[in-house]
Amino acid sequence: MKVARILRLVVGACGVMLLWPSLAPAVERYDEPPLWLRLLDLRMGE
Repeated sequence: MKVARILRLVVGACGVMLLWPSLAPAVERYDEPPLWLRLLDLRMGE
């Protein structure tokens, strides 16, 4: 169970790293956290 959780975090981190170049400009444009970031926080808080 713990392994699955760690794997999910690793996969999620890799996805963010891959998507970051396209997301970074959007992040800089807004002062408030964008929707995807809030969703990520919600998932991390599970």
